[in-house]
Amino acid sequence: MNTGQAPQNMSKMVDLPPFSALILDVDGVVLDTEPTYRTAWVAAANNLGYPLTDGQCRHYAGKSFADIEKSLLALFGQDFPINSFKQQSAEIWQQHAKRDGISKKPGLAELLQSLQISNIPFGLATNSRAAGIQKCMAYANLDGQFSIFLTRDDVVRGKPDPEIYLAATQALGFPPDQCLVVEDSETGLIAANSAGTIPILIPDGIRPAIEIRNLAYAELSSLRELAGLIVEHDLPSTGS
Repeated sequence: MNTGQAPQNMSKMVDLPPFSALILDVDGVVLDTEPTYRTAWVAAANNLGYPLTDGQCRHYAGKSFADIEKSLLALFGQDFPINSFKQQSAEIWQQHAKRDGISKKPGLAELLQSLQISNIPFGLATNSRAAGIQKCMAYANLDGQFSIFLTRDDVVRGKPDPEIYLAATQALGFPPDQCLVVEDSETGLIAANSAGTIPILIPDGIRPAIEIRNLAYAELSSLRELAGLIVEHDLPSTGS
């Protein structure tokens, strides 16, 4: 849903458009996983003798690992030991997650409460593979709390292709233009916009470029802000 205008933000009152359901990205929106991924990637690459930095990894937010792999091979050359990198980074991440758990993004509890009070259907759609994201949800004590949960394994093409969001709207039972989608990354915003949904941007770290931010209906500061807007919103009937 490209409005052709800069997204509304905190400096002015945001009025949510009519909507009937909500879809959340996971990494960087529901879970604070991005820093844990970056730590593991940087450590694994440096262990293998390749000087990957946290700043470089920030540009991988929202991308599938297949796209990250292409970026790493373009950066370091075709001799980059991608299989060793995947194994080491997974082991480092697992150790970190087991020791420290995975943090939920601020405002998640308030958002879920507002959705339940307002009787708004909701679900998750992530570019991550099912096995990895299920571990993340368990480490965050959210395992089994979302009945609609689509992963990269459920679609042929990951974000920025719109397929996963079209599948999520179908699972929720509403047309795309009746679904809010909460995203933090360029990749996700492109997918949500291409699917014809109503994208809401809550940046996590690096803000997307202005031309990508313009794809969002609004830019908010947190899930807590969104929860407040939903409570105040004059919602349409959610009957299909």
